Amino acid sequence: MLETERLRLRAFREEDLERFHRWRNDLALMRLDQPGAVRPERLMDTRAWLERVLSDEKTIFFALGHKASGDFIGTVSLRNLDLKNQNAELAILIGEPENRGRGVGGEALSVLLDYAFGELGLYRVYLWVLAYNEPAIRLYRRLGFKEEGRLRAQVWRDGARHDVLVFGLLRDEWRARASR
Repeated sequence: MLETERLRLRAFREEDLERFHRWRNDLALMRLDQPGAVRPERLMDTRAWLERVLSDEKTIFFALGHKASGDFIGTVSLRNLDLKNQNAELAILIGEPENRGRGVGGEALSVLLDYAFGELGLYRVYLWVLAYNEPAIRLYRRLGFKEEGRLRAQVWRDGARHDVLVFGLLRDEWRARASR
């Protein structure tokens, strides 16, 4: 379990499933998160997806909770973990709107990046983000991520094509930022 002043990154619990399922059926939220088709999902499909993720040896998946209340508010993960080449893909989901824009994402990702570069010994962490998700892009830049590429017109959404951006952060960049 990882902790910050306000947050606890912990194992996913059975009682988290229904809230997580609700988030995966929040089409506005999924439009920010998923480059694929956004569609409703049955509870059994959410459960099956989670079982695959939680049993995948190349994924480290944390539930994100408030320390004081214990409320489950999101997830953070490292996936496509490649220990030989020392890299992984980062993902974050803050489910409830009232928890967004309050520094929760930055706090959660900071402790996750400390874990990735310190405990796991990774050299590079990367992520994909839809180009119209400006709050997420501002957060990633603030954390020191650099834009590494752009998949032009990758996603068809709401009658228009949208780019997907690739961001990366190297261990040395993270350490230099942390030492300031």
